[in-house]
Amino acid sequence: MSPMSVALLALVAVIVAMVGLASFRFFKVRSTGAPVLVRPMPGRDVHGWRHGVVRYTPTHLELYKLRSVRVSADVSLSRLDIEIVSHRQLTDAEASFMPEHEEAVHLRAAGQEYELALTGRGAMALHAWVESAPSPRRETLSIKEIRQRSQQR
Repeated sequence: MSPMSVALLALVAVIVAMVGLASFRFFKVRSTGAPVLVRPMPGRDVHGWRHGVVRYTPTHLELYKLRSVRVSADVSLSRLDIEIVSHRQLTDAEASFMPEHEEAVHLRAAGQEYELALTGRGAMALHAWVESAPSPRRETLSIKEIRQRSQQR
């Protein structure tokens, strides 16, 4: 094989891999999360919003940006670190390009701040998920530790 055909074959393999990853991410992640627009804070006017999907796991909020081909989440925030700073209605300019979203929620977690544009139900789900998080001070014991404590009494 000539060097040119090897380079062409490698290029085709890379393109096929990228399309495969993008397809996996689009169909798998999009079907298991809630649509969201996200931007890092501080945000100015209508700039910086990115389409994506938010997924809630028992321990993390995972943000997947629409135009990314990463297999894992683009942003992962620990549930115990998330603080809802504020929420607001979208401005008329913002609502013009995201009509299905109703509310913007300002989050802070581990020194990072984000604003998420969500539907009314999406904002309610986020609030409920954050508020129902276990306390970081909660002590988790294994069955073995519970038995040892009960035998000591």
